[in-house]
Amino acid sequence: MSGAASLQAVLFDLDGTLADSAPDLVAALATLCAEIGHAAPDPVAVSRVVSAGGRAIL
Repeated sequence: MSGAASLQAVLFDLDGTLADSAPDLVAALATLCAEIGHAAPDPVAVSRVVSAGGRAIL
């Protein structure tokens, strides 16, 4: 088996259990804010929210 045919699952780790994704999400939000002409939010506050999981992000 090769490629997508062998793909069994896709996992999302939004609360940092498997990997600390907060820095990536902070950077993505800062980039989005810059693109739309808004000031970037406080990275510490954003990290706190994204580290609380998917429900907190939504």
